Amino acid sequence: MYPLGCGEMVCHVLLVETDNGLVLIDTGFGSKDCDDPALREKWRGFAAAKELDEVSPGIALISLPGHTRGHACVAVDAGHRWVLHCGDAYFHYGTVDGTAAMPRALAAFESVTAFDRKMVRQNHARLTELYRRREPDMFMVCSHDRTLYEQAKTTV
Repeated sequence: MYPLGCGEMVCHVLLVETDNGLVLIDTGFGSKDCDDPALREKWRGFAAAKELDEVSPGIALISLPGHTRGHACVAVDAGHRWVLHCGDAYFHYGTVDGTAAMPRALAAFESVTAFDRKMVRQNHARLTELYRRREPDMFMVCSHDRTLYEQAKTTV
């Protein structure tokens, strides 16, 4: 899928096989999941996260509003590493690894669709910091980047 010719959408949802069955997780619009401060936990430096133990151990929802009001990342313990699916928190691998500039059309699309551009920039900085720590037990992907998707597939 190519929204406005700006980039390829790889995956907005995750289907996770757990001991309790299949769990479908969307990164997009829920704003109530991390709203209650009493339900928030820290996860690898993120202040507003919620472990979804009632669904299945090893799944955490991490509040990252900016792209949408209730945007979230989903962290899944895949056994040998955590996979952090960042949804639309960033659109291009160069945003977090600094090796390539995001194509201008994709950058414009990201900016136009952002609920809060300042929060998007803050999220970029936080995710870049996390990426550059190169934690061996974590892999980051986003919804719009086939490069990261292909890397994830080859390192399963």
